[in-house]
Amino acid sequence: MTHSIDPQKIETIIREACAEFIIPRFRKLHQDDVNTKTGPEDLVTAADIETEIALTDIFTKEFAGCHVMGEEAVSRGEISVEDVFENEPEMLWVIDPVDGTWNFAHGSEIFGCMVALRYKGETVMSWIYNVMKDEFAYAEKGQGASYADKSIKLQTPDKPLEELHGYLSHVFAPKPIKDVWQHKAQHIATAGSLRCAAHAYMRLARGINDFHITTKTKPWDHLAGDLLVREAGGQVKTWDGEPYAPSHYRKGLLSTTNSDIWDNVYDHFITDVLDLRG
Repeated sequence: MTHSIDPQKIETIIREACAEFIIPRFRKLHQDDVNTKTGPEDLVTAADIETEIALTDIFTKEFAGCHVMGEEAVSRGEISVEDVFENEPEMLWVIDPVDGTWNFAHGSEIFGCMVALRYKGETVMSWIYNVMKDEFAYAEKGQGASYADKSIKLQTPDKPLEELHGYLSHVFAPKPIKDVWQHKAQHIATAGSLRCAAHAYMRLARGINDFHITTKTKPWDHLAGDLLVREAGGQVKTWDGEPYAPSHYRKGLLSTTNSDIWDNVYDHFITDVLDLRG
């Protein structure tokens, strides 16, 4: 069934939803447009909610019988991640309407819209929209990856640790892990945080950075990026060394440009924190 899905049509759907609900609010959010979820660092805006509603409505109408999982619907308790993946529907759209909400709410352009399509239990297509640049990263299972309509293929040479550039998603990491990473980051060229998985994955798939580490691996944050990086030739595995799957959302994730860098970054950053995940 997925062979009948036109990637350009999905891009248009995403672009138009973002143009209607996200871009007009960028740097123009009112106080009542922003709320917190699990804590002061975990924000949701009217743009998140309205974009997700619009995309959910369009996908359910365009693709009869499909199911849609959106981050905000899960946050409101309307959808259970465990229930969905315990008996996964044949066609499932997974949406992160504004990935990098903190950045968006604080006027930074480092945010994106992420959509992944799963079919019969596999992620088969993904779109990551760099909203403010109007550029898409796209991947299709077995067909490669592209950014801004140009094919991307990682050909990253091996590098020593001190030459690596990457991102640590440490905002929601347990404090003991943060403490270990703060020390170990001194031995890396750069190990910052974008607060945005969408941009971290787009940069990784293009070879701009070498690695991306996260402690939380919820499906809307990582399904699209996982497929993108793997189709570009990179390596994505959980901290337990397994391929990423939606049921792994508590295992931590390490994504790199090649397998040798994965091994080196794992030994440096992950080995000493495996027992600190909580």
